[in-house]
Amino acid sequence: MFASTDWSQNTSIDTAQYVQFTLTPNTGFSLSLQSITFDNVKTTGGPTSAQVQIFLGATLISKGSQAFTPGTTTANVNFDFTDFVTANHEAVTVRFYAWNDSGNNNPSLSFDNVVINGSVNPVPEPVNVALVVFGLCVAVGGVGRRVYLRAQA
Repeated sequence: MFASTDWSQNTSIDTAQYVQFTLTPNTGFSLSLQSITFDNVKTTGGPTSAQVQIFLGATLISKGSQAFTPGTTTANVNFDFTDFVTANHEAVTVRFYAWNDSGNNNPSLSFDNVVINGSVNPVPEPVNVALVVFGLCVAVGGVGRRVYLRAQA
């Protein structure tokens, strides 16, 4: 579980105030991600508006933003964003924004049971990909030559 206090008292999102975490696959691997689920709860006077955003590198992904309304009882959010696959060793950042905090009695917003749904996949080595393409070209070329020779006979 992680929590944060002193959220913006503005009535609209403040993109300079957030909590985040980053997932970075090891070299030779990529991420294939589909969704995120998490529980959230605020204290009395805590922020009344919130949003989670998914970034690929420094770029917000297509359909990578989901608004939710924090409550004083624990609620689950399931965000099924546009599926995507990262490049080799490319980082994904998840940011939680909240705003419209009352500022009274040290209000906070907590997150728990954060789960990213997806998989980690090996990235083929460029040499292996080149060998597969070369092998397919040789095989197709051989089949094409036999068909051509039969047509000549």
